[in-house]
Amino acid sequence: MAHSASLGISHDEYVRQAAAERALLWQREQNAYVRLAAQRGVSVQDLLRRC
Repeated sequence: MAHSASLGISHDEYVRQAAAERALLWQREQNAYVRLAAQRGVSVQDLLRRC
């Protein structure tokens, strides 16, 4: 809560923004895996199994 207060936003807004940021980061990571798998001609699951 101290961090949200230092930013001048409510705790609920801070949590909302943090969740949105994590969701966007997750989506970007997923998109990167899809592109990499497509470049290698494998499925994302196969790509991740090889790591």
